[in-house]
Amino acid sequence: GKDDYVMKKVNQPYTLHQQVFSNTVVIEQQNDSSLVDLKKRIEVYAKGIGMIYSESSNLAYCSTPACLGKASIDYGKRKFITLRTYGLEN
Repeated sequence: GKDDYVMKKVNQPYTLHQQVFSNTVVIEQQNDSSLVDLKKRIEVYAKGIGMIYSESSNLAYCSTPACLGKASIDYGKRKFITLRTYGLEN
């Protein structure tokens, strides 16, 4: 099916590991949350560098009456990719 991506925070600074990237864009690919699950995919790109951060979450929350709505994770997967270094090394 069709995937709609949303550009957010265009030309805004983004801080990653105490380093500020002055010109970035956040691409939101998916950000759906309910009482029973969370599906989130975002990527952050910095001008002249490329992708500096990526987050992908697909979680199922506990849905029994005792824990419904408390964001208690039953199962799922989270993946984070972050830029550590970039540029030429001498």
